[in-house]
Amino acid sequence: MKPLSSFLFLNIFLKIISTTATVAQVTVDDTTSTTVTPTDTGVQIDNGDSAEGNLFHSFEQFSIPTGSEAFFNNAENIVNIFSRVTGGNISNIDGLIRANGTANLFLINPAGIVLGEGARLQLGGSFYGSTADSIVFGNGEFSATDLDNPPLITINAPIGLGFRDNPGEITVRGDGLGARSNNDLIDTENALRVNSSSTLGLVGGNLNLEGATLKTDGGRIELGSVAGNGQVSLTPREQGFGLEYESVENWGDVQLSESATVDASGLVSGDIRVEGNSITLTEGSQIEASTLSNLPSLETPGMIEINATDTINIDGENSQGFSSGAFSQVNPEAEGDARGVTITTGNLNLTNGAVVDASTEGRGNAGSVEITASDTVTIDGADSQGFPSGAFSRVNSEAEGDAGGVTITTGNLNLTNGAVVDASTEGRGNAGSVEITASDTVTIDGADSQGFPSGVGSIEDETALGDAGGITITTGNLTLTNGGIVDASAFGRGNAGLLTVRANSVSLDNNATIDASTSSGIGGSINLQIAEDLTLSNNSLIAVGAFDEANGGNLDINARFIIAFLGNGANNDIIAGADQGQVGNINITAQGLFGIQQRPPNPATNDIDASSDFGLDGTIAIETADNSPLREIAELSSNVFSTEIIAASNICSVSEMDKVSNFIVKGKGGVMPEPTEALYGDALIIDEELATSNFSQTDNHVESSSESPLDNDSTDNSNFNAHDIRADVQPVAYKDNGEPVYLARGLIKQEDGTVILTALPTASAQSRTLENPYDCSQ
Repeated sequence: MKPLSSFLFLNIFLKIISTTATVAQVTVDDTTSTTVTPTDTGVQIDNGDSAEGNLFHSFEQFSIPTGSEAFFNNAENIVNIFSRVTGGNISNIDGLIRANGTANLFLINPAGIVLGEGARLQLGGSFYGSTADSIVFGNGEFSATDLDNPPLITINAPIGLGFRDNPGEITVRGDGLGARSNNDLIDTENALRVNSSSTLGLVGGNLNLEGATLKTDGGRIELGSVAGNGQVSLTPREQGFGLEYESVENWGDVQLSESATVDASGLVSGDIRVEGNSITLTEGSQIEASTLSNLPSLETPGMIEINATDTINIDGENSQGFSSGAFSQVNPEAEGDARGVTITTGNLNLTNGAVVDASTEGRGNAGSVEITASDTVTIDGADSQGFPSGAFSRVNSEAEGDAGGVTITTGNLNLTNGAVVDASTEGRGNAGSVEITASDTVTIDGADSQGFPSGVGSIEDETALGDAGGITITTGNLTLTNGGIVDASAFGRGNAGLLTVRANSVSLDNNATIDASTSSGIGGSINLQIAEDLTLSNNSLIAVGAFDEANGGNLDINARFIIAFLGNGANNDIIAGADQGQVGNINITAQGLFGIQQRPPNPATNDIDASSDFGLDGTIAIETADNSPLREIAELSSNVFSTEIIAASNICSVSEMDKVSNFIVKGKGGVMPEPTEALYGDALIIDEELATSNFSQTDNHVESSSESPLDNDSTDNSNFNAHDIRADVQPVAYKDNGEPVYLARGLIKQEDGTVILTALPTASAQSRTLENPYDCSQ
């Protein structure tokens, strides 16, 4: 049996080892007067170099193990604490960082920063974790890599974070359980959190949030990824410093995975900004800034801003059914407005139930969704519960307020497999507007596994008290296929919306629909302005209907051609209908309509109809642009005259009846066929001999020649050739000098190629006038 003294010695030795290990992970580099003292809970950091409100610390290593803490024991008058790590090792932080007062804490380590599941912040001010090389001031920088010069100690406020090549990554890990499920301000303790008057900023190389939870109850969260040389500006704000990226050219990637959560929800929602090259949210990861208060507020709510130079990918859901997405909402039982979500990128992909949502579920207006993608926006599919991928600004059931609207500006927009863009209302309030501008194409195609179609909607639901909103689509080509729908209808007691499409071409196929119907309010209107063609096939429909006693709206179409396919692709209709009310009017302007005509609807045909079952019918005005040169041609008489009688008569005599002379051309033709009748094979006569011969004309006769009449270059015996025409030579306007003008009957071609027209016929010039006209004066 060992003596008691041995156990006491072993216990003391283990405590020393433990304390030494803790202290060893926060060590100074002796470039500042910073001191680190072990405590029962971790380490206490004192002294440092100060200049009025700024305090500077410099560490060789800075890591905090699980359950430990680093306490910055600053004076209460300190505004900013600037800390750098110079040893070249990653900072692993899985414990608590705290400071006195309301000081903002900056921690830079170019080698990288890892914030573990146990990482916590207890600060009165903001926290900025960065893998920048330096903190930049107006008169120098506090650098973590350049230690040859004494550290800058200044009273000035910082102006930026300076980055060099290949900055380290920032990784934040968590339990993946941070998604908001209630209106509590502090809904979880397992979070990296700052208070409502502060900013939580993470700016480094690639930024990875793996199940992490970042929270502020109405404050600001900034996430940014910088891949190379550049400076991120620091702009003083009420909530610390805002980050600006105007001088950044090289971007890194931001990835949220394993149900990571970034949440700035509060009594009044806070702000979230994410910047990078490629930004990805997967496995139920969420960015949220919602309004939680049950009392009205005059404060302006915050918004979510996501900017990626290349691509934003938001995909899927987690095992609890939470969809990946960005949310700026008025939560249930909350009172106040949402602000919205703004996305700017090259490409945006929302897939497998991913959403961008600025709806209201409480008492307040929904926010707006604004998406700008220079290349393509793809929204596809639904989640496992059937909830579609989409962009939403809705008034949900039980909510009171107006929808904010959805605006998408892109090159191409693809809505497929049940995906939607929706600014509808199911509650007490109006639907919002949807504005889509796609320079190339808008494609709306297919349905999800439960049969719900892809579509664009601003609808008043039957449970709502409000009006439908408007939909405007401006694009090169709009294609709706396989049940795709654009709908501005009102199914409750409100008015339907105005649906406007401006496009080069519009195509509807296989049960596609454009609709602005109403149940009880004022009917919606559809206005299609199409530069080229409108095509319909396979049960497609354009309609402004009215149910019960409601009156329908108008339907206006302006296109080059309207083409509706027959046979198996029939039952394509353009309809203005009503049950008991008055039907709106249909106005169509086109150069031609093919396969569709005005008549009562029939499943076997393609129809244009404006009739009411028991009310007043509307009018149908179809104007086809008549560009035919035959419009003003009068029908010729079919009476045939005897050419022998005409030839035997005296052509110089004056008719006793009408006292006028007659000009008669005698030839082998008869009465020309009517222009509106079919052209038969014998209606056009071509003289093969004339068509294959060249001619020259002398004083008294015409001679046939196998040689071109223009082969002779003599100045007195040359003819005109169409190949001699030069496109770069413009005609000279004729000026009237008062002298007589004679009909040109000859031409001379000079050596320089100039053609001279003569009043008298030349020897070989072809003439369309008679050489020996019949002279009635003789």
